[in-house]
Amino acid sequence: MDMNFLHTLIRNAVINIHTAYIAKVISVDGSFAMVRPMTYTKNAEGNFIEQAPVCAFVPSNIKYTVKNITYRVSETKTETTEVLVPDDLKSGDLVYCGVCERDISSAVKGELAELPVRHHNMNDSVIIKVL
Repeated sequence: MDMNFLHTLIRNAVINIHTAYIAKVISVDGSFAMVRPMTYTKNAEGNFIEQAPVCAFVPSNIKYTVKNITYRVSETKTETTEVLVPDDLKSGDLVYCGVCERDISSAVKGELAELPVRHHNMNDSVIIKVL
């Protein structure tokens, strides 16, 4: 067997085991967001193309904004401090997504699922952090 062919076969198999990626949020609908991975892929002719958008689960309170609040310490003195306030994920946000080992369709509803055939699929992504 040609070693170059074998090397290419192994390399392509490893590339298709998705683990994590950085993406840009396209839209948000409740607990799910459509995101576009910020890396290119190659088509059958070997040309670079943008990856297709994928659906990612959005955990609650994933995004926070820093706000300054001023409060009264005494009748004549106030203080200002920074606090983190939950914020809404929105189109254009950059996010770090983790890819689950198995289909998460049931898990995100809190249900156990039978062992699925699908694994390391980018549609089983969870937004881990807003960058």
